[in-house]
Amino acid sequence: GVQTCALPILIRLQSNVGQHSATLCGIRASKGELVATLDDDLQNDPWELSDLMQALRAEDADLVIAAYPSQEKEIFRRLGSWFVNKLNVKLFGKENTLLLSPFRVFNQLTAQRVGSTQIIDPYLTGEFFRVTKKVVNVEAIHHKNIRGNSTYRVGSLLRLLRRMIV
Repeated sequence: GVQTCALPILIRLQSNVGQHSATLCGIRASKGELVATLDDDLQNDPWELSDLMQALRAEDADLVIAAYPSQEKEIFRRLGSWFVNKLNVKLFGKENTLLLSPFRVFNQLTAQRVGSTQIIDPYLTGEFFRVTKKVVNVEAIHHKNIRGNSTYRVGSLLRLLRRMIV
């Protein structure tokens, strides 16, 4: 059958509130049966959303997260990712083998549950694991950043760790 899709919602925030808070704003505004999130850096191919949606239904999951088989990262980013993974396992019960990325698809019930958080500066991954354990990965391609090098630095990692722990 033909798959229909609602038009994307555009929300203009008054200031830069950070990735997690901005994404949460979009999740709260979502109305569709399925919700997708991805970064604005064009490193994810939107055409791969169909693979994530298919896996959501086939695996009877609440959340499908894109997993990248290979990514070029600086050493501090690899170490930071390793540490963040360990914290996610310990604090939120994430399976150690499950890979994380902001490229994901989830159902509306999960969106409503995540959107109900009252945390002012949320850590979205923790919110997802708070509301469901029915999470799977689907392999996806992670394209090179067309803007050049990442702006993610040590300060960004420290802010993320604070958000996770608080």
